[in-house]
Amino acid sequence: MSIATAATRVAGWNVKFIIGPEKNPRVFAGIYQAIGSTLVTFRDVCNELRLCFEFPTDDTPREESRNNSENPWAGIAFALADRLNFSSEVRSLSFVQGKLLDQPVPSLAPTHPKQQNVIKYHVVSHKICDLPSNEPLDTHIRNGCARHLPSPIRRYDPRYLPPNTQPSDPMIAARVPPRQRLSASPKGSRSDSSLSSEEDNDDEDVEVNGILAPKNMGINNDTARKVAKSFQAACLTKATCCVVSRRGESWCPGLFISPGIQACHIVPQMHYHLYPSSENDSDVTAIEASSRRLKEAWDNTWSPENGILLRKDLHELFDARLFSIHPETFCIRVFVPCDMITEFNGKTALIHEDTDRKAVQHHYDMCCIENMAAARPNLSGITTRTLRSAELSLLPMPGLGVSRIGGSSKTQRPGPPSQSQPRDTPEQGALVEEADAGVALWEDEKGGKRRRLKKYQMTDSQASPQFLPYLDDNDMSERYITQGNSHEFLADVNWELLKFKKRQRAKEPV
Repeated sequence: MSIATAATRVAGWNVKFIIGPEKNPRVFAGIYQAIGSTLVTFRDVCNELRLCFEFPTDDTPREESRNNSENPWAGIAFALADRLNFSSEVRSLSFVQGKLLDQPVPSLAPTHPKQQNVIKYHVVSHKICDLPSNEPLDTHIRNGCARHLPSPIRRYDPRYLPPNTQPSDPMIAARVPPRQRLSASPKGSRSDSSLSSEEDNDDEDVEVNGILAPKNMGINNDTARKVAKSFQAACLTKATCCVVSRRGESWCPGLFISPGIQACHIVPQMHYHLYPSSENDSDVTAIEASSRRLKEAWDNTWSPENGILLRKDLHELFDARLFSIHPETFCIRVFVPCDMITEFNGKTALIHEDTDRKAVQHHYDMCCIENMAAARPNLSGITTRTLRSAELSLLPMPGLGVSRIGGSSKTQRPGPPSQSQPRDTPEQGALVEEADAGVALWEDEKGGKRRRLKKYQMTDSQASPQFLPYLDDNDMSERYITQGNSHEFLADVNWELLKFKKRQRAKEPV
């Protein structure tokens, strides 16, 4: 059974958010704010709502759409839904907008150990007005400065996968084969091994059966063990105890670290293909299409910059996205009222200066999505990434019918002619022979056949940035695909051109 479900995350909310003009609107989002904590402000909630949800295009108010076309959450306010039974401190934040957004979100002590005392806020669109901040929502609605918003939908984030869930694409989710003499690991076993005092330097102690790698990398068991062992050793050079509890120091010279301390991936190794890249701001190609980019992402997840030391129980809660570390302040934020971690809420984690902050940001964002949007989980199981993979597997080859692209360097030969498949003309046969000879063919805008030979390839020093266009997913159609030019090849070219262009920009004078 999962360590945490969407329902258990919702049960931990002590601040809930409602939206819409209905008399009793449904809760669509929420957070857990520890009692007396100032960690989460209303402005933080705005940013997290923007991360998790979006308004349906057809339902967005026209005026708001014009004023906030790029950020429909920019003009929102929070109105306290029930003003009767709260303290004066909570009632002072009965209508939060403008500068009040920098105030911490209030929270109440639970009425029962397993039942939260909930505060509800109504999310509305608001423009600057002269009304006092303690006026109720109805007054702002009648004044015309506030309006109800439509119910938002769950925003698609291409970086998101549920915790402890492996990708479905077989080109990404290839498991490291086990050794013959080793028994199979239990289902759901972890790829990170304990760094206990009983551990020796034998690679047998490193668990690798849960490691995923790109299919075309061909990682064997011995190589995986060396990589995992190197990752553990590198994490030990950056810290000597758990970065959250600050416990686990060795008590004698011969012991590296206390039992129960583990090397933890910030971006999960199972989600290596989602590792944030410095080039991803302008990339337009799906990562699974490029074998080079997949390998770089795989290497990055095993970099010590993606590793921290955690106590074994905290490691499990970290992977389950029940707490995270802020990428700028390194403050620990607890997303559920679990008594195993609430004591660490608001404290500073011992994060090494070389730790990749993009990786920390990724984990923090995924925790926000996992917990704030728990009332509206992604139940379809189908993402744009999945649909794109299916689409690429059926791209037609010019004159050759339908073939699978990117899975193998070998392409299907055309079958014998039939009534549904006309016989190739001499011109088509010549094109196939040229493609087999390594000549990349494509059609120009007028339909004329063109070719590019290997002798015309350019190096970084020969190429000019203005002659290095990218092929986005729409441009990368079947007219670019031949027997000698697969979609995987074009994706690799895109990735290398992207890195080259970044190098060129770095050389330009400021």
